[in-house]
Amino acid sequence: MLIIILNNIKKYFINDYSIILISIFILISPFIIDYRISDMILSVRYLGISFLVLLLCLSQLKKGFNIKLFKHPIIICLIGFLLINITSSIFNGLSADSFFFNYKTFVFLLLTYFFSNAFGQNSILIISKSVLIFSLLLIIIYFLQFFDAINNDLPTNLLKKTSSTMGNKNLLASILILTFPFTFYVFNFSTKYWKVISYTVFLLIVLCLFIIQSKVSLIAFSFLIFSFFLFSYKYQKKSLFYLILSVITVCTMLFLVSPNTFNSLQNEFDQLVRKKNRIQQDRVVQNDSRILLYKKTIQMIKTNPLIGIGPGNWRIHISKLGLNNTLGQKGDKFVQRPHSDFLWFFAEGGFFSFVLYIIFFVLLLRYSFLIFCSNKTKIRFFYLSIFSTILAYVIISSFDFPSERPLHNFLFSILSAILISDTIKSKNTKYFRSKIFSLFLISTCLLTFIYSILIYNSNLHMSNVLKFKSQNEWKKMVVELDSAYHPFFFDIDNTSTPLYWYYGLAYYNMGDIEKAFDFFKKAYVKNPYHLHVINNLATCYGFYNNYSKAERLYEKCQLISPKFEEAALNLANIYFYNNKYEDALDILLKIRDFRVESHQDLSKVYLQYFNKVYKKLKLEYNLIETNNTFYKFTSNHNSFLKIKNIENKRVQNYSFKEILN
Repeated sequence: MLIIILNNIKKYFINDYSIILISIFILISPFIIDYRISDMILSVRYLGISFLVLLLCLSQLKKGFNIKLFKHPIIICLIGFLLINITSSIFNGLSADSFFFNYKTFVFLLLTYFFSNAFGQNSILIISKSVLIFSLLLIIIYFLQFFDAINNDLPTNLLKKTSSTMGNKNLLASILILTFPFTFYVFNFSTKYWKVISYTVFLLIVLCLFIIQSKVSLIAFSFLIFSFFLFSYKYQKKSLFYLILSVITVCTMLFLVSPNTFNSLQNEFDQLVRKKNRIQQDRVVQNDSRILLYKKTIQMIKTNPLIGIGPGNWRIHISKLGLNNTLGQKGDKFVQRPHSDFLWFFAEGGFFSFVLYIIFFVLLLRYSFLIFCSNKTKIRFFYLSIFSTILAYVIISSFDFPSERPLHNFLFSILSAILISDTIKSKNTKYFRSKIFSLFLISTCLLTFIYSILIYNSNLHMSNVLKFKSQNEWKKMVVELDSAYHPFFFDIDNTSTPLYWYYGLAYYNMGDIEKAFDFFKKAYVKNPYHLHVINNLATCYGFYNNYSKAERLYEKCQLISPKFEEAALNLANIYFYNNKYEDALDILLKIRDFRVESHQDLSKVYLQYFNKVYKKLKLEYNLIETNNTFYKFTSNHNSFLKIKNIENKRVQNYSFKEILN
């Protein structure tokens, strides 16, 4: 199959290496992955894309660049979006995260630019066939993982994480939706052999979407199909028949592959109803964290509506607004994004960034629909498929984060470039050539590639840092940190944890408290709302007998998340030794979420502190004698219910004397 594609490329594009490079990259992209890195696809795929950008630049220098590209509204919109975010970065303080955000935007701009300059009518079929094989490879890998998980009786939660080589099942679902126009093009404009392949791939995509059960992707795909047939029903009755046949076939296959899938799908949508009811009744739990993230992001927007908080700063500022009832409330997970590209760009880049991002989508929808309306040949339906896919992508971008993922951006830049190239085509196309511009472009692409190497290298060393941290190999950890750290490009990891904190942790465990204290202070400057940074810094202040400062820092942790147990226990201990027994017990009660937790969540340290404070309060109110025995809380269900009952009464404003009697 690969040989057939390359032969077709050679036939049509022997003098244009851009299409060859793009097609090869599409075919190998599912295998660009590095399991040694925590985010095994982000940095390594951007490294690959940056290298492709450099090659595209070199391959197009001789041909030159279409003059109309410089004036095209979509290109201008992307340049404006980049400049606005650079301005926001400068105003809010340049950081490693802001560099990376603007790098991603710049790479997307370069891809769109070079693709637009390279694409012609013949190239669409070659690119579409490459994307078709790309989606088929993703699907094959997905089903190999899926059936392997079933054969090995893996738990359901691990089975649901099956995601081919996309790192996340929702991202797999959304990128499969992006391939729809290419599958459609091959089906309509290729040989019978390719028609069979494309139709089979479409069936498998629909099957994957139902198995993955990403609610956003299913809704987006429904909009895609509905909008496509809404405008093409009169002309595409045969396609409608194929669609109905496809749905019946997929449902049959789904029942054979996984009979419980339909029940699971029903449960997923039932959860949406329950979520809506909880929000209306103001009893939000951790499962509703995405709604809370939307609300907190809107708070950020209201605080800095014009220039935003700066690209890359959302994951730092979210802790400032509190992490209670989010995935990050216990400090074992980290909230990284608001699951909405539109809100994300508004919060970080400000109003103009948000507006330009909307205009970008409006322009794409406008051009695709206008071409569909003006073109009277069969290819018009291909542009309608692009229109429908972009509409679906708007829905996905509203409730997910595809803009962060390299292959999503890559495919979306191809769709954008197809529209741009169609609107600038003419018989007398003028190409711009300039040695100065060429030198500038080569230098820019080369710097982009070098930057991607630095980021990939830092992420590789950072994975070693985490490995040595888990093995308590503190000296090796410091060596790897020295290789990973860069003051401008990599000083914070993908969990918003400053690398200074890792230094501090390593030196603290090696017994060098003074160095650890210094690094924890630096980490606090970098991210003053990170739970572990605040907690460790407070511990160091306590080590140097500055208990008032330690207390204030522990209290700051409480404001961010009262359910971060380590800091809460430390604060309860300080209150205990300052004879603030009631305050200490209140802190302990807030750690647990009794609505969703059980006795298994009561740690030994927690019970030790609870018994100590509870006994002291009993003595304080003369409810027991010094030598008397009293009920001792243990990690059983009865103890859990007793603590839960105490917490319920405190919520109802019972005094401690009433509760303890």
